[in-house]
Amino acid sequence: NCYAWIRPTEAALKALSALDDEALHDAEKRISDAQPPAVPAPVMAVLDVRDGRLCVIDERGIEKTVAQLDSDRDAAVQDTDNQALPR
Repeated sequence: NCYAWIRPTEAALKALSALDDEALHDAEKRISDAQPPAVPAPVMAVLDVRDGRLCVIDERGIEKTVAQLDSDRDAAVQDTDNQALPR
């Protein structure tokens, strides 16, 4: 709810829930930093897991890493459908 401009996938939500407090705080800061400036038409991005990283992916397909996942967390989200959740 804090980031209305971003749609998290189920894999991203599982990855976030597996982070410890410090890693979650760091990821939230990076997500905030990745937010585009205010524009007339809202820009929608997706938060997803890619190659062992939690990434914000903008409408152009540009990825910005917000957290590096360890192999255990990566394995936990690999079997998850990566469709963006409805808002």
